[in-house]
Amino acid sequence: MIERYILNKEDQYAHITPTNGVEKTDLKENATVFTSKEAKDMLRRAHKKLNGFMMVRLDPPFPLVHGEEPKETVKQVAARKVFSPEIRNDVYERTEGKCALCGKFVRFDQFTVDHIVPLAKGGTNDLENLQCTCKHCNAMKQDLSQTEFEDKMLDILAYQLKKKGNKELRKKLKKICS
Repeated sequence: MIERYILNKEDQYAHITPTNGVEKTDLKENATVFTSKEAKDMLRRAHKKLNGFMMVRLDPPFPLVHGEEPKETVKQVAARKVFSPEIRNDVYERTEGKCALCGKFVRFDQFTVDHIVPLAKGGTNDLENLQCTCKHCNAMKQDLSQTEFEDKMLDILAYQLKKKGNKELRKKLKKICS
């Protein structure tokens, strides 16, 4: 059973236009229905226009019987928070100032706190779920789990290695692996 979502803020709903633009509508029946991934992507893509909008799960999944009202349940996601200096220090010290994803040293004033299990996937703000990352790696990881992130990086690397004219990349990889 595929879960379906709409994006809602008070009495407004998100609607995708035929030209792939985002509009707000007061009519629930005009709300665009998304999969979980599509809804998250839309909230990220149109974060300014959809500020304050939440994913609302439609239960039962579409299609509905004509005239039937969807039951709404708000998906609970742990709120993002600003971490105290003590927590930031603990996270930083645990990796000795190295990015948990690329392994490079990150200055204390430059590191970001990353959720190992993303909040969007049921993660928490508990210290055990936090890791030190550089801003670049954290931006690439987005809301992927560690495994999903690694798989994505391997897919990119494999694709780039298959492309013609990528001798330099092959040399770099051979050097790293030897």
